[in-house]
Amino acid sequence: MILEWTDIDGHKILKNNPLKITVNSSTNMYCYTMTVIYPYENDFRDYCEVKFIFDEKTVFRGMVDSQRFIRSRQKQYLLITCRTLAGYLTDNFLQPQNLRNITDSVIYHTYLEPFGISCHTLANKPYNGMLNIGKNVSIFDMAQRYCKEVFHTDFTVNCEGIAFFDGNSNTTEFVFTDGRTNLNENTYSYYDMDLTYQRKNVIAQIKVKNTVNANAYTVTLHNPYAENRKIQCIRYLDATPSGENTVHDGETMIENANRQSFCAVLKIPCFVCNPLHAAARLYYGGNLFDNLEVTGTDYLFEHGKSYTTITLGRGGKKLYDTKYR
Repeated sequence: MILEWTDIDGHKILKNNPLKITVNSSTNMYCYTMTVIYPYENDFRDYCEVKFIFDEKTVFRGMVDSQRFIRSRQKQYLLITCRTLAGYLTDNFLQPQNLRNITDSVIYHTYLEPFGISCHTLANKPYNGMLNIGKNVSIFDMAQRYCKEVFHTDFTVNCEGIAFFDGNSNTTEFVFTDGRTNLNENTYSYYDMDLTYQRKNVIAQIKVKNTVNANAYTVTLHNPYAENRKIQCIRYLDATPSGENTVHDGETMIENANRQSFCAVLKIPCFVCNPLHAAARLYYGGNLFDNLEVTGTDYLFEHGKSYTTITLGRGGKKLYDTKYR
């Protein structure tokens, strides 16, 4: 375990004696978080960044949000809270302006690279037309809007500080089992599980208005996942220019609802490296649940041991085949 802190003077300090470390990440979070607790020995330093390495893997790289000093029962503790490098992008707002034909390459080199964020692939694909930046728009907001319009994906920055414009490309598949045998690479046994399988909130159809004609909901998005399960739930979406939505927003609504129809939370007695966004299969009581995605990863490092909590949702991009009628 290596915890490397950078203070405001640029000095690197190793503090490898934490009492407890927790790391939390989720596909619903812009910035992932880490909390570290140390015994405090009156050695105050003003830290600004951190890098956490475990089992020769970078688990977390980010910025320091706060340091808290606690005295309890004659003992002193230092509690440090951190966010991933995406925090720089949510904290920094852009000057109101119009950006014409901006590309992911321009966004990266102009706004992300100065904060130490890296990117493995850039398509240099332009946003056609004018991207209007109004008041109180952060760098992250701008990148998110670009990604939704150009790639129909969410903009993400992972725990290592790597940005993804065209979707997080975690191509690993994980297998989670209630057995203790055949635990091969990326196959893990869990000791506790909480599984919820529900029909509520799954959307069967979204009727879309994409013309200025009143009440002209001429496009219907059908969700076979819901229809095959006899679920009846209809929503309406205004995708005209005044509605500030697109047909893609309707697809995203269906996909998110499908993901939330299945949730399994697994407790695993070891460190599972970088599973967020990965495909997964779950074996439980002789049943196989496949087409799952790791939607949340929480780590606990304490008393020389590591634990991982994995959250699984119904997964994969394009969980259904959209039918336009």
